[in-house]
Amino acid sequence: MRRDTQPFVLALVLVALGYAGLLATVWPYASPSSVTLWQAPAPHSTLVLTLAGASVILPIVLVYTSYGYWVFRGKVRHDELHYH
Repeated sequence: MRRDTQPFVLALVLVALGYAGLLATVWPYASPSSVTLWQAPAPHSTLVLTLAGASVILPIVLVYTSYGYWVFRGKVRHDELHYH
């Protein structure tokens, strides 16, 4: 059995370390050195509108992705070497 999960997890760790390094270099300032991370976010009304839009779009994306997995389930078997 091949070990497919270890490279994936290590890649996730590498990306997380990259973001942590970026955060460590700019903390607590955002892009301009005079604006802190607490001053940089959008107004509350914009964040509420974004949350409302995401709460509508996200279930649609999840249903569409689930339907795609449902349609293509069982098309490829693990014991086949060439599945294309």
